[in-house]
Amino acid sequence: TREGILKERTECAPTNGYYFLPLYEKGEYILKVHPPAGWSFEPSKVELLIDGETDQCSTGEDINFVFNGFGITGKVITAGQKQGPSGINVELVNENGDVRHTVTSVGGDFHFTPV
Repeated sequence: TREGILKERTECAPTNGYYFLPLYEKGEYILKVHPPAGWSFEPSKVELLIDGETDQCSTGEDINFVFNGFGITGKVITAGQKQGPSGINVELVNENGDVRHTVTSVGGDFHFTPV
């Protein structure tokens, strides 16, 4: 819900990604996908207003989350330290020479999502 109350949780079918969540009360809900680390989906959440008549669920529409790809995560570490510097530019280059850029965060962490 908008208040952050978890109403229901389910797993997706492993072969096709299908899921089903029963809703017994009308109202406002937020449907979120929580993929494994490094996986990217869009949208990350869908806001629903269930009125029992015209909403997506009541009219039989599917609510789909599209898999965009996997991510790459890593860390730039300063020699002799457990943490790395923030603000370091990191590049990811594919086989065609296309370059993606990111910057390390506090502790030296970086990520590219989706790849």
